[in-house]
Amino acid sequence: MRMRHEESFKLLENIRCHNLLIKASEGPWFQPEDTAKQTLEIYKKHCASFKFMEVEGNHFLHLNEPEKVIDAVNQFLADDLKASL
Repeated sequence: MRMRHEESFKLLENIRCHNLLIKASEGPWFQPEDTAKQTLEIYKKHCASFKFMEVEGNHFLHLNEPEKVIDAVNQFLADDLKASL
């Protein structure tokens, strides 16, 4: 189902969980740059915590080269666990 960016922004504003976004440097944004920046700002404002990082690789980075993201994922989960204790 497709929706306008304004509609998706309203949905994103309701996300309150901790959020880690890893983008592959060679991977597409799938949306215009200004829309992507607005999405990141919504995450920063509304998520319990938000971390964005860009890692060298293509769209399938997490499948083909998981060693490039595993430390960031583990650290994110460890930080979330510490915060919840």
